[in-house]
Amino acid sequence: MVLGLDAGVLTLAVLIAVVAFILFVNAYLIPEVGNWFLDAVVKMPKFDYAFQNGEQGNQNFNLYRQLRTIAFPIIIIALTLTAVYLTGEEFDVFRKGQAFGTFAKGIIIIIFIFTFPPFWSVYVSMMLPLS
Repeated sequence: MVLGLDAGVLTLAVLIAVVAFILFVNAYLIPEVGNWFLDAVVKMPKFDYAFQNGEQGNQNFNLYRQLRTIAFPIIIIALTLTAVYLTGEEFDVFRKGQAFGTFAKGIIIIIFIFTFPPFWSVYVSMMLPLS
């Protein structure tokens, strides 16, 4: 019985041991990390996003903008592969509709990464009284 009840019990025991180890390290060996971890889990990160003479924000937003700048060309390159998929669909190399699905997902991701900061700022401002 390879993946029976005993495997679930063993997995649960390992998870409990890992959590106990993390708690021990955070509580006794590195208490500063425990405080940072608590802040990271409980508090909402903010962008302080504003669109005045271009996009502006705090350090979190600047990091997000840098990562977005790197991701955008990669997504564009992936979208150019839809031409290969479209050609492959004609020769039955790829299944029908794969090119359209890839193109639609790429456009949705591009829209998401460019509209995420304003929506996140509104969400965090609604959560602010709770944190």
